[in-house]
Amino acid sequence: MPAGHPPKDAAQARRGGPAPAVSGGGDDALDGEAPGRVPPRTARALWWGSAGLVLAVLGTSVLVAGAGDGRRPAVAGALVLAQAFALRWQTRAPVAVLAAGAVTGLAVWALLPAVTLTGALLAAQITLCVLSATGPRRLSAWALAAMCLPAPLAFTAGGPTGLAVYLLTVVLAAALHGDGPVQDIPLADAALLALAAAGGVRSVVSRRDRKTFRARIDAGTARLAALAPGLEKTVRALPTTMIAAQGGMGGS
Repeated sequence: MPAGHPPKDAAQARRGGPAPAVSGGGDDALDGEAPGRVPPRTARALWWGSAGLVLAVLGTSVLVAGAGDGRRPAVAGALVLAQAFALRWQTRAPVAVLAAGAVTGLAVWALLPAVTLTGALLAAQITLCVLSATGPRRLSAWALAAMCLPAPLAFTAGGPTGLAVYLLTVVLAAALHGDGPVQDIPLADAALLALAAAGGVRSVVSRRDRKTFRARIDAGTARLAALAPGLEKTVRALPTTMIAAQGGMGGS
């Protein structure tokens, strides 16, 4: 380097220019986001969407189920509002938000048993999906196990059908929204997920989920070939078969 000439990086720093990029930091360093951290704009949009869903689904259920039931609808409505507000921190502190959603959801269900347990725990289930997508697998597994603890209550309220719906909603939602490879999902869960998507079970796989996670659902459906020859093809043809059956019943 010629004498009297300062290093290029130092001269650039004195002029107020940007510091040179350092290689080896990875995409996270260049993007300014820590691994597993959700960008603020995405977190805000997620909060608005999930809070709106909770207010629309659970809030409406509380109004309908609690009509003429004294003060219980007001208390349950306040708990629903608390759930929606707590979802603001679901990407920063998902475990705490999950616990708060579970406690308030159980309280809503205790106040108004006509509201299904699955609906009362909607906010907690949404947070479980966020945790499955952003948190460590071990933590997600513990959270999933904790969400299965109210299963006896679902059985008491709705019998075997209520128990099955609750467990399917919790387990398959975590499998659908998780970020782990589809090959790591138990084969039985992948089969149930494929059947729920093909059969149009909206409480497990909504229309938006079918579009957003189409590749994940397709990968799970492809694993059906390991269970029985021709099963994958049969499940993929299930929506067409159901449409044809409905058309036949309409024309009879």
